[in-house]
Amino acid sequence: MTTERIPVSTSYSDRFGGRGGPGREVAAYWLSLVLVTFGALIMVVPFAFMVITSFKTQAEIIAIPAIWLPSQLTLDNFVQVWNRTELLRSLINTAYVAVVITAATVFSSSLMGFVFSKYEFRGRDVIFTISLAGMMLPFYVISIPLYLMIITLGWVNSYAALIVPSLYNSFGVFLMRQFMFSIPAELLDSARLDGCSEFRIFWSIALPLAKSAAGALSLLNLMVYWNWFFWPLIVLNSEEKFTISLTLTKFMGLYWTEYGPLTAGSFLAVIPIVVTFLLLQRYFVEGIATTGMKG
Repeated sequence: MTTERIPVSTSYSDRFGGRGGPGREVAAYWLSLVLVTFGALIMVVPFAFMVITSFKTQAEIIAIPAIWLPSQLTLDNFVQVWNRTELLRSLINTAYVAVVITAATVFSSSLMGFVFSKYEFRGRDVIFTISLAGMMLPFYVISIPLYLMIITLGWVNSYAALIVPSLYNSFGVFLMRQFMFSIPAELLDSARLDGCSEFRIFWSIALPLAKSAAGALSLLNLMVYWNWFFWPLIVLNSEEKFTISLTLTKFMGLYWTEYGPLTAGSFLAVIPIVVTFLLLQRYFVEGIATTGMKG
């Protein structure tokens, strides 16, 4: 008597009646699309409301219930921002501080990430762990001792008080280190055989290959330091050195806030960073996507 063996399917869709087939993939696609769209709306709607509000009159801004679309567009809020503040000067100050800090941070983070990923030396992992400890501490914890150091150095009301403490970035070191692991060691060894110095290897080979991660880090830093408020509020006290975030506080009082000029100024302030993001978004996506968790 022979027993006929019944083939057993090992596929998920055959076992569970097609629940793992194309139908499930389509459902997962539409579910993810709905979730992403909902998340995008949560992010976009407040920004759109700010832009619309900047063209409203004060009466329409404080109206209850809220008026979404103004009955008549007005540019009075923008005129007030321009006439009552040093808007252009503030934007220049902000751009100077943000660009200098970003450039210095990307360079130092890339160099340290290259060293931590491509060189073996005693205590490397311990030093890297200690450097990451900066990510664990909120800035508010170190602000008081840092401010006392700024007073001792005589840097109060100077750009040095903003730039120098920000030259090291724990997250930047971590991000660049993880990306540097993906660079083949054989490529660096061949450069050494050709007579390249270690810094030349970093500058001419490793850094160009890490441009996507450097672009992502640059964009993140620009957004952070463009919107910086807490530390500039502490160390700056002259209006000609104010960043845009401090300048816009002129429209915020103890009992009354001028929402029209405030939203108009915020709209003007956010335009440069939005344009920068549109220009660097490819590097941002590539840098985040290709930065693995090796090491």
